[in-house]
Amino acid sequence: MINTPVTVPLFTVLLLFFTQSTATTIHSEATYSQEDPIPEMTSLRWQNRLILVKPVQPEHHKQIQRFHREFIAEIEARKVLLFQQIHKNVFKPIATPLAEPLFYKAHYKVPPGEALLIGLDGEVKARSSLTIPELAELLWKIDTMPIRKRELEQR
Repeated sequence: MINTPVTVPLFTVLLLFFTQSTATTIHSEATYSQEDPIPEMTSLRWQNRLILVKPVQPEHHKQIQRFHREFIAEIEARKVLLFQQIHKNVFKPIATPLAEPLFYKAHYKVPPGEALLIGLDGEVKARSSLTIPELAELLWKIDTMPIRKRELEQR
């Protein structure tokens, strides 16, 4: 038997290291093919809020990892899923409890180096840069939304 070395990008190693939660599945090595059938992100409507990011610099990836690590409880409490835009209309989960599918199709236009907050209704609610304070501000923005206020009142 021949041992073949496996190459894993540093980003993958760091992401796996910093997201120890067993409920979280990391989809970093999945490959996207334009021929693959991809479900619409609309299937998540009314179930989850979304933060869609489009990192363009290595620093952006670090900020997203740190944001996820430091705010995991707040992210989960607000039913937020994080996705990275990898192609024109294709997004992959960054760290999510979703096991499948590995990619989603959506028609949001995420500016390079920015993030979009998508509400439960599928509408864009806010945008930010990929810094920790601005990403955290998206979470606090959720708390001002009517549906979130009702969720908090029902607790």
